[in-house]
Amino acid sequence: MDKMSKNQVMVRDAIIFADGYVKREYKGGVRRFSGLSAKKLQELIDLHLADPGEAQNNSPSIAEFLNFMDSHDGYTAHGYTVDYTRDDCRVSIEGIESPGYCEAQELEDFVAAFRDADDFEASTKRMYCWYD
Repeated sequence: MDKMSKNQVMVRDAIIFADGYVKREYKGGVRRFSGLSAKKLQELIDLHLADPGEAQNNSPSIAEFLNFMDSHDGYTAHGYTVDYTRDDCRVSIEGIESPGYCEAQELEDFVAAFRDADDFEASTKRMYCWYD
């Protein structure tokens, strides 16, 4: 994926963050987010603002996270964006999560897909994974 322009980052951040692009929110060139829906993640991919093949170290790819989110309602992604001033400007997904009760099959699917995460919780109260 080519390096994003400032305008592309403005569009990207308007999709991800309620306040859009805010330079002072980028600490060390990175801004964290949570609560990103599958619909918004798909929009970022469609607009070429997120690389579906991007993976955070040993995590599944953005496409793999999105595939799980599309087939299991209520999940959101968390991760970070990298500012356009850096050569590694991108969107990175570190994991997904879902609050609330889930059925047994969903629990099995989540465990099978994400049990190797660095931080992992799978219960009827919360589903969470995070990759360092």
